Amino acid sequence: MPMVTSCVLVQLTFLAACVLLRNFSRFSLRLVAPLPDGSADGAPSDGSPEVQLSCGALHGTWSQGVAAFRGIRYGQAPLRQQRFRPARAAACQAGDAMEDGNSCLQGGRAGANESEDCLNLNVFLPSKHLRGTAKLPVIVWIYGGSNIMGSVEFYGPIENLVRQRDCVLVAMNYRLGIFGNLALRELAEVDPRGSSGNLGITDQQLALQWVQQNIAAFGGDPEHVTLLGQSSGGTNILAHLASESSRGLFHRAISLSGSPNITMDRQSKEDMDRRLILPNTPCAGMSGEPLLECLYTADAHTLDKALPMSYKIFDVLWDYPNNSHGIASRESALLYVDGVTVSAPVEEALRRGINDVPILLQSMQAEMDCAPAPQVENLSQQGLRDFFHQQFAEYGEDVAKKVYDIYGQYQPPAYAAYAVDADTATACGFRQLAQAAGNGFRSPVFWSTVTASPSKALKNQRFPYHNWDFTAASRVFSFYDEHFEADEMDLALGDRFRADWFDLILHGEMFHGWKRVQDSQHGEVIGSEVGATQTQWHRNHKAMECDFWKSIGVDQRWWWIN
Repeated sequence: MPMVTSCVLVQLTFLAACVLLRNFSRFSLRLVAPLPDGSADGAPSDGSPEVQLSCGALHGTWSQGVAAFRGIRYGQAPLRQQRFRPARAAACQAGDAMEDGNSCLQGGRAGANESEDCLNLNVFLPSKHLRGTAKLPVIVWIYGGSNIMGSVEFYGPIENLVRQRDCVLVAMNYRLGIFGNLALRELAEVDPRGSSGNLGITDQQLALQWVQQNIAAFGGDPEHVTLLGQSSGGTNILAHLASESSRGLFHRAISLSGSPNITMDRQSKEDMDRRLILPNTPCAGMSGEPLLECLYTADAHTLDKALPMSYKIFDVLWDYPNNSHGIASRESALLYVDGVTVSAPVEEALRRGINDVPILLQSMQAEMDCAPAPQVENLSQQGLRDFFHQQFAEYGEDVAKKVYDIYGQYQPPAYAAYAVDADTATACGFRQLAQAAGNGFRSPVFWSTVTASPSKALKNQRFPYHNWDFTAASRVFSFYDEHFEADEMDLALGDRFRADWFDLILHGEMFHGWKRVQDSQHGEVIGSEVGATQTQWHRNHKAMECDFWKSIGVDQRWWWIN
């Protein structure tokens, strides 16, 4: 693809590339703009936090007014015959829970603490509720990283979300890459589900079962659980919404910049993994029992490196909708519709109301500005016209002109280039999913596009980029730029995000500038635009853009996959 051949980010993963632009280190995140806390170090004077589980006392640490319990096992280590099967629940854990547990294997991206023995979670709650009797709502955070990398600490101090909220926060590690997603006929034959793959989702389900059984000890309400995830974390939430086996494990869902395209069928997935993954393993050319034995005994780090680039490919604007083939011609799916863990394609599942809970689907108007493309950063208006003509040559002169007519409104011109990709990759997909859920759910359905930009450029990002909403809400501005100084507008935007999300978490509704998709009429789809100073709902949000793309064949085939 000519526009990306010079980009230094070839072969980086989706969210990972955005992070690695600043040489991300798991030790480098800091709270640039602390939430008002009323406590210098947040540590009460009566020792470490403690909760009582069925097996005994669990001891945590203090984190600026938040009680933190880290590294709690929820699943047994999935080793040998369990390596490619759903994990078994861990025994109740008492004692110290003061350090993050191992991260799951991800090619060394998480450092020396990577292991197959990684099924652990963290729990955070405001110190004032540690010994309280109130049943607090629970947020279960699912991190992003293209489902090939990430960990509970990947986004920095996510506990910021509950510093000023009466809420319990849970974050779990789950299997990634080949260990979380390999699907083969032989594995399905020995799997209790009768299918294989989607193990990252089954890990998350096991963690959600742990929440149901244990969260009351932390003051949380097991009947008031909200899933919150960004990037592939948002994708995984869509998988849970499409999973009959996730029913009852959560009661709200917020998917931020997830990938709407979970559609691959079982046969296609098994064939693809056999063709693309197995040749890179010590098990190449094997089948049947010898293949199983090889997969169970092969060195874990060797297997971890077997995932081809097509499952984790990333490049600036690499998914630009400039041909008729679709994104699957460039990327291989990790999650798929196995009929068990993911019961149906997401759109169908929402239309059927498999998990009918209040939901928010949200994306950014310049998703890929998280990894700015040098080719578009300094475009003039004429340069933008030329860019669109070059990119859409396959569709003809009229289409290129129409793209410019629609997107030329975004200024500066680089914003327009990112806006095209954001609509075709996420917004139009979320629009279609929102419409399906609006038809299938009795619970409120909301969807939105964020057009609010940072007050000034971060290290490279200028527009509403992938993860800007969660960055602002959690105030971990150092995620992309450790020197970024947030101003009052950035802080106010983060406050609005949190306030709106907590309206959904607490009430199952959103109020200020929001309107339910179910209130749409005559084929319209209500959605909201989250701007710099206010949120405003629109009766037929993104109709012109999405109808245009669909009319030229840029449809579901271009929605993000992983």
